[in-house]
Amino acid sequence: MERTRTLRIIGLWIALMLGISALVLARADAKPLAIWDWWDIALETSLLVLISTWLVMVAQARPGGRITRWLLAGLLAFGCGSVVDLLDEFVRLDTLPTGFALLEKGPVPLGLISLTIGLWGWRKEQLRINQQLRTREQFLREADHIDPLTQLCDARTFDAHLQRLAQKGTSCSVMMLDLDQFHRFNHDHGMAAGDELLHRFSHALANEVRHCDLICRYAGDRFVVLLPRCPASLAAALAEHLRQQLPEPRISVTAVYLYRGEGPFEAQSLLAELNQRMIDAKAHRQWAKAG
Repeated sequence: MERTRTLRIIGLWIALMLGISALVLARADAKPLAIWDWWDIALETSLLVLISTWLVMVAQARPGGRITRWLLAGLLAFGCGSVVDLLDEFVRLDTLPTGFALLEKGPVPLGLISLTIGLWGWRKEQLRINQQLRTREQFLREADHIDPLTQLCDARTFDAHLQRLAQKGTSCSVMMLDLDQFHRFNHDHGMAAGDELLHRFSHALANEVRHCDLICRYAGDRFVVLLPRCPASLAAALAEHLRQQLPEPRISVTAVYLYRGEGPFEAQSLLAELNQRMIDAKAHRQWAKAG
């Protein structure tokens, strides 16, 4: 999926460069070779190479979403302005029709604004991720069990922390999320695509919860979230929100939750009830589709 998106971005970038170049070169008067500034040409060309590299890096490293779109749009707009700056070394832009002034002056400030919005969002996202990492580090000091694919804690860590809350009698909500038809996705697109989907989904989940919450990969395509002191109303809203975080429209997510108030409770009993809710919810979705 990242490969396809990267190829689309590269294709769009090449099309924009060729389109702008053809448009400007067809309408502007050429400068004499004698006044070409080769130093400026080298610098402007180097900047275009850097922008191209940044585009590929963002497309490959970032998950899909609003922040990534702001970053890519900003880089593309900034790149378009840089293409015009490079063409200015070969042609006289002042000979272009009046409307072409926007092509020279518009893309760079728009690109910088878009990049600023994207970087601000990235900063907020990274702060939340850092909080999750600090929480996870604390968990791992106590239970060194981590899933190598998603880098989330595994079922043993979840069971241990749920048991601790149960013994203390701390109120909490427990959520379970399961990817529907994930085995079919693996069969149709390959294990590598399935692993990448799980990795991106876990990243999205970690970005949407509080730093005190614990997200774990429970088994296969099933995730659990432990939410200390989270009321049922908030858990219901969060479950619906987390269902929307899967970056793959061909797969849906089933989410169920349970709430336990203050006072000791049986952790295994809660997990059994939660599993039964998941079984019932998935059966209901299948009946709804069949109907």
